[in-house]
Amino acid sequence: MSQTRTAIQQAFLQLARENPADKITVTDIVTRAGINRNSFYYYFEDLPGMIEITVQELFERTILQNRPQTFQECVDALADIMSQNRSACMHLFRSRSRIDLQLYYHRVCGFVVTTFLESVEYLGKFHTPEQKEAIAQYYKCLLLGLMTEWMAGGMRGDVKKSFASMQKAAEVLYR
Repeated sequence: MSQTRTAIQQAFLQLARENPADKITVTDIVTRAGINRNSFYYYFEDLPGMIEITVQELFERTILQNRPQTFQECVDALADIMSQNRSACMHLFRSRSRIDLQLYYHRVCGFVVTTFLESVEYLGKFHTPEQKEAIAQYYKCLLLGLMTEWMAGGMRGDVKKSFASMQKAAEVLYR
């Protein structure tokens, strides 16, 4: 990855820790990164696209570095990286463009689940594409709901423990 692209993403994350997301502009980012505006648009189509790509890459690196073997370990790793970037997460969550963010979180959760399933090669355990899609959809909705509830509560409480409890409850249903 280019140093300029990385500088843009790091500048955004720094600004997101300090400011509400809907107050951050491309000008703020390029000024913080020490680059010109054209460089931003060379790497990213627009600000929302840059935000989505930046968060996806952060989560992807987290999954690949931690190599979770269970979905619980995946949730734990994501909760850790979100906790480390709590102010940025909360600024994004509280931004005015809530509908756009909900669609964005939906895509990011789908990306996280797919990346996790591929990284642990669970996909080979499914006999049909429908089974693969169903389990991906199930975990995407579960992750989206869990993370949304956690952020709506100010990221207080133990999201890892909440997920473990949800998993245990689901196991009881399927016995």
